[in-house]
Amino acid sequence: MKFILSFALTIVSIAVAIAANANTIAISNVPGTGSYNKPKALSPVAWEAVGMTTDATSQDFVSLVGVFAGGTTGGTLEGGIFSDNGLNKPSTQLMAFNNVPVAPFTTAQFTITTTSNFHFLPSTKYWFVLHDAIPFAWMGDNAVNGTTPGVTPGYNYNGFASTADSGTTWLADSVNYTAQISTIPVPEPSTLALTLAGALGMVLIARRLR
Repeated sequence: MKFILSFALTIVSIAVAIAANANTIAISNVPGTGSYNKPKALSPVAWEAVGMTTDATSQDFVSLVGVFAGGTTGGTLEGGIFSDNGLNKPSTQLMAFNNVPVAPFTTAQFTITTTSNFHFLPSTKYWFVLHDAIPFAWMGDNAVNGTTPGVTPGYNYNGFASTADSGTTWLADSVNYTAQISTIPVPEPSTLALTLAGALGMVLIARRLR
């Protein structure tokens, strides 16, 4: 009986630890309707940004997914995570994205990550800014104004903003382009303790079965 109880508690500890460290899709309208007819041209001076406010917990950035079209020349997605200027517009870059190549005549989903780990502050507004050295497009679907992203409770979607002068002047954009932002919880001490307890339990069970 003690063995069964120990085994059950070990499994529960491991399950809770795994669940506590699963990715969260904070906001998403990907893939939307699946038909994309709202291109937003990106270039060295034409930038586009999607805004999100984090929830009250400790989270790390995982990825930004969107639909992009390479046009006749293709290009490379560039940009980063920016702070908010207090007026619901991007301010200062906090972390750069890894560059992502987009082939010519390609319209597809692309996943964008940061050059190193980025930790979100709780209940804080951030902007995810993209541009390119060669003009091509961030796509919105064929819904009116594009499909509005769904939002996980606790987070907030703050719309899109655009600039035509490399980030000096930002204006609100009425179109919802494709965007899915994922986060992952930073393990709390209690979660780490559950993980350790689960691992220790498995060791003890393995010894018991010898």
